[in-house]
Amino acid sequence: MVQPIQIFDAKNIFDYIEIKHPYHPKNPAFLILRNGLVVYHENVDKIELSGNHVALIDSRRVYEILEISEDLELQRIP
Repeated sequence: MVQPIQIFDAKNIFDYIEIKHPYHPKNPAFLILRNGLVVYHENVDKIELSGNHVALIDSRRVYEILEISEDLELQRIP
C-alpha cells in the first residue's frame, strides 16, 4: 500500500533529505516543527520555520534545506 502523505520526524527526515542539496519529493509530506529552526528554499522562496510551525511539502516543488539548528525537534503524528 502506497502512503499518499509522508510524515517526517527528527529520525527519518535525513533518510530523505540532504542539507544543501535540492530535493524533489515524490509525495506530499507534513513537516511539523516543535522546536528549533529550519531554513530552506522552496523553489526560489527562502523560508524560515521556527518552533510550533507546520509546513506542507508539495510534490510539485523543489526544496533545498539550507540550515537546521541543533535543537531540532519534529513532531510525528501516530
